[in-house]
Amino acid sequence: MVAKLMTIQSPNIKKKVAIIGGGINGLCSAWLCAQQGFEVHLYEKETLMSQTSRCSSKLLHGGLRYLEYLQFSLVRESLQERKFWLEAAPELTNDIELVIPLYKGGIHKRWEYKIGLVLYDFLAGKNNLGKHRYLTKDEVVSTFPSIETNGLTGAYAYHDGQMDDYELGLWVSRQLTDLGGTISENTKITKVTNEGLVTLESGEKFQYDCVVNACGPWAQELVARSNIDCEVKLKLVRGTHIIIPQISDKALYLENKESKRLFFVLPYKGNTLVGTTEEVHDLSNKIEPTEKEINYLIGALNKFFDNQITQTDIIESFAGARPLIFESTKLMNEVSREYKIKRNQKLINVFGGKWTTSRKLGESVLEHVLKVIK
Repeated sequence: MVAKLMTIQSPNIKKKVAIIGGGINGLCSAWLCAQQGFEVHLYEKETLMSQTSRCSSKLLHGGLRYLEYLQFSLVRESLQERKFWLEAAPELTNDIELVIPLYKGGIHKRWEYKIGLVLYDFLAGKNNLGKHRYLTKDEVVSTFPSIETNGLTGAYAYHDGQMDDYELGLWVSRQLTDLGGTISENTKITKVTNEGLVTLESGEKFQYDCVVNACGPWAQELVARSNIDCEVKLKLVRGTHIIIPQISDKALYLENKESKRLFFVLPYKGNTLVGTTEEVHDLSNKIEPTEKEINYLIGALNKFFDNQITQTDIIESFAGARPLIFESTKLMNEVSREYKIKRNQKLINVFGGKWTTSRKLGESVLEHVLKVIK
């Protein structure tokens, strides 16, 4: 096959931008670039929203636990963006109140949660969905009749957002195509260059004024395959969730004392979503829930409810690989969910990020694109 090379000849032709990656970060980057009037072409090696972006905890949240690691700017930005998504797509999002039961000997003391929630409300500012509140033990039991009461002293409740991550991503894709952007699914990019040349698996080559590598977990792999040096390294963390018959129409954020981690128990589409785990992942292995992770979630949940669940109760399980910026001195739960964007000539590489701040990430990508296309 003769390689096909497309170039821009006339100054009146729209500047062309290629976005590689059909997850939420790639879609938001493409959407923002299309709003600017660029000719945008998005490539996805499988189908849109088929990987990490549809395997989230389905929350639009600031990240309460990030306050423990002093990630104030990330939490503030996330809380601002939470409000955007809730207003932009109300049919796919909703406000949700989460309850954190307090037990004697818990991971965090009551005053620690109080400080964190006061700060959470403060950082949300005018975008707050509702102030946190304290629940007595009797109120907790009234809300969750089958919850473990041994050592229970009360609870805190606070607000965040919930979403259908897959449908919300497709909503973004429609905003992109409405602006004239084009999407090529099942189209793998095998190589990129700093000069804006993109090579497809078919052998075809296309020249762009700017190329954005927003491949999520595969961003570093594409850079390496293209023989391009990059100082940013990713650490992939697999997060597994299970869906079981509904326990309650209310949401819980529970402590697992053994792992010293918290996990969500959320109402979702008439069932209950439980997650997540954090396990280092290698892309040479398939991204799927392991029996160890499923048993971890079952065991963690069963510590809090009389009605014990088993694997036979699981309706569905799924896993996604989250790309985190590698920091050798930090544990997985300490690593920031912030993103890094690196620009080299006409190539922009995007590393890390979280679902809630994907539009902000897209704005940052656009700023870099504008610097490339002057």
